[in-house]
Amino acid sequence: MIVRRLSVQGLRCFRNPLEIGPFGEGINIIFAPNESGKSTLIDAIARALFDRHTVTGEKIEALRPWGTQLAPEIELDFVAAGKSYRLLKRFLGDPVARLSVIDGATAVLEMERDHADDFVRALMVAEAPGRGVSKPEHWGIARTLWCLQGGAGAGALEVSESVAQQLRRALPGGAITSPVVKLLERLDRRYATYYTDTGRVKKDSPLQRLEQEIARGRERVNAMRADYDAARQAAERLQGIARELERVQEEHGECRRRIARYEEEAGAVRALRARLEALLELIAPHDREYRAIAADLGAGDAAARRVKELEDRQKETAAQLEEAITDRKAAEQVRLRAQRAWDAARQSRARTDAARTRGRNIAEALTLRDQLGGLERQQEAVAALLAQRQAKEQELRSLPCPTDAELRAARELQHRITSLQGQLKTAGLVATIAFERDLRLEIRRGEDEAASLEGTAGQVELLHPGATLHLTLPGVMHVHVTSGDQEAQTLEDELRQADRALQALLARYGARDDADLVKKQVAWQALEQEVARLGGEIATALGTHASADALRDALADRRKALTICCHALGITPEEVPALEPPDAQAQQLAYDAALKEEETQRALLDDQQEHCERCRKAEAALRDGRAEALRALEREQSVIQTILTSRGCADLAALRALVETSAARLHEAREAHASAQADLPDPAVDPERLLATARAALAEVEGRIGDLRDQRTRATASIEQAQAEGRYEKLAAAEEELAGLQAEYLRVNREAGAVTRLRALLTARRRDAVSGQLPGLAEAVTRMMHAIMQRPRAVTLTDAFAVAHIQEDGVATPYRADALSAGAREQLDLVLRIALGEAYAGEYGRAMLVLDDALLYTDSARHDRIKEILKIAAGKLQIFILTSHADRYRGITAPAYQFDLLKLRAHAVALV
Repeated sequence: MIVRRLSVQGLRCFRNPLEIGPFGEGINIIFAPNESGKSTLIDAIARALFDRHTVTGEKIEALRPWGTQLAPEIELDFVAAGKSYRLLKRFLGDPVARLSVIDGATAVLEMERDHADDFVRALMVAEAPGRGVSKPEHWGIARTLWCLQGGAGAGALEVSESVAQQLRRALPGGAITSPVVKLLERLDRRYATYYTDTGRVKKDSPLQRLEQEIARGRERVNAMRADYDAARQAAERLQGIARELERVQEEHGECRRRIARYEEEAGAVRALRARLEALLELIAPHDREYRAIAADLGAGDAAARRVKELEDRQKETAAQLEEAITDRKAAEQVRLRAQRAWDAARQSRARTDAARTRGRNIAEALTLRDQLGGLERQQEAVAALLAQRQAKEQELRSLPCPTDAELRAARELQHRITSLQGQLKTAGLVATIAFERDLRLEIRRGEDEAASLEGTAGQVELLHPGATLHLTLPGVMHVHVTSGDQEAQTLEDELRQADRALQALLARYGARDDADLVKKQVAWQALEQEVARLGGEIATALGTHASADALRDALADRRKALTICCHALGITPEEVPALEPPDAQAQQLAYDAALKEEETQRALLDDQQEHCERCRKAEAALRDGRAEALRALEREQSVIQTILTSRGCADLAALRALVETSAARLHEAREAHASAQADLPDPAVDPERLLATARAALAEVEGRIGDLRDQRTRATASIEQAQAEGRYEKLAAAEEELAGLQAEYLRVNREAGAVTRLRALLTARRRDAVSGQLPGLAEAVTRMMHAIMQRPRAVTLTDAFAVAHIQEDGVATPYRADALSAGAREQLDLVLRIALGEAYAGEYGRAMLVLDDALLYTDSARHDRIKEILKIAAGKLQIFILTSHADRYRGITAPAYQFDLLKLRAHAVALV
């Protein structure tokens, strides 16, 4: 099996859908930093291939992305036995297992649910797990060829018995035909009817079928025994029911007799209660009358007390009002005197304030005059510097400046021209001209360059014209020579192009050569520095001002402020120099003294106004209180008169006598009711309560009688049904059948035990017979280890495909694999997997080899040799390399099969 494509979503760190592939048949590299999800992808392939889609538990729950309830979903495209398949697995929530055959661009459903699970496991020679998720020991060939994290080292490689048998058949000459092996094969087939490769009882084996039949037999026997016991217990219950029914019927007659007696006694009590109700009806009107008259008397007494209090308060309020009027008049006189004193202080403060303001304006005008002179001088200096910088900037803009990139390009073109000229001298034409007399030649090299050559007799000139040469003797002849060498022609074309590019670049800045370009750039940079220096001087001259405009604005602000100040003084700006500086301290002291006096008088005035206002409020409150007391007195007197009129009394004494008469009538009625109440029986012996209890007891007894009759009917029917069904005979037959099944199970169990022990004995003998004789496998491991380590070491393997020992040249005693270094052990583990994978693939088709950061301790030299071994192995195996160091595996596979997991995840998130 080889994998073509993988798609996951809702799986650990892959919350969003992620598709990776298509994968190649050879080496595939998945690279990303640690904790990016590389191992999760391989785990996803394992979960899809080996787990039941209905599996549950903590480990499968851990596949969900943290903090979500997403259902993990995995889709896998793979090729097996020449057919292309698509497997969809979804765990938890709504579990799905669906296997389709890919035909072109369509996928046709082949099988689903448990059938799909079992089919895919069979392709990998895997075993069905028990409860929970599968473990590596269930993974068949993947258990052998997948080198996952935490499993480095030769000891980590394991081979199941099913895979071992296939490997032995795949190895050339690996089938042992001795009688022991043939018998062992028969025992293996017999053993496979009872147990799985892991030694567990196999589903649908004779042992499991007998165990299930025995369990069902026990259930039948227990059910029949329960039915038989129920019938026997029903007969015993029938006798007890008859006795209980007779006793309850006697209790029923006694209840009826008690009810008759209690009914007679309850009649007399009901007559007494009717008399009590009539007495209560007489008490109620007397009680209402008494309460109403007593309430009126209470209200009248309260009103009389309030009248007395209001009359006393009226006299006290009149005396207080006279005193308040006197106080208010005196306070108003004092307030008028305070008002006049405050007005005088306020006028004094205004005069000193005007003098102080004029002094401030004079001081401000003198200050602004000085500031204005300084700003005008500063503006002149800045204007001069700005003019200088403007001239330099104008010169800078008019001067062209080549860039660093253009300088580099000019140097590269010059170097290229020099190099091409040297090459052209070697590859092009060489012309020697010997002058036999004085004459002039016209020479043109190529198509463009032309020159004249004046020669004298005996002069010899050596020319390197390139690929073509034109010689003209004016008035005599013209000679055109062309080299047939293609290289010379190409060099000449390149030289011409480079020269044109250089001349175009130099012409852009009017330069003669690349050195002249450098001088122009240096001159431009010096001028740029001069402009920057002038900018610094301008910033210094501006001082705290941000720009020349800001300086002009400040100068204008000062002129405007001076004009405003002069206007306030009533003078012109030209008169400012004649002003005398004021004595600001003396003016401030005079103003402070006047202000303090004003505040003092104001505080006195406020106090007098508050006192006057309090006197007015006190007078008004006393007047309002006297009026309210008079109104309240009238209300209370009206209340007393209304109460007396409603009861027909002349005064409150007559109303009090009426209350006493009503109370006497109410007392007589209550004494009559109490006398009748004493004749009622105690609640514990009340005939009506006893009658209700007796009737409830009668109802319970009647219900009990009905229940007992129903129990008697059911017990009789149960006994009759048991006799009709023959339950005892059926129970005996079921117990006999169960005993037969248990005997058969003991026989089959002894047979399975014998097969297991004999198989173990013969397996041990076969292992001894073929130990170290896995044909071709040990040689392949030895060859690859020698290629990696560059040291001759012979590896011997056991029949279980483990390393028995290592023999080194020149060392007498072989040693075990755990004596190797950590790096050598992981290299041995890798080549053993490759050798097993190649042997398996040679017989059953290309298989997957997974290396999850497998070479952690290998040095760079051996790593390079291992890469070549992996490239060779890719001819038979599909290899997946998961690594955090992609640079270690450069060059061993095409870029199309190198997958940057971080980029793929980012692209998947962007699509969402």
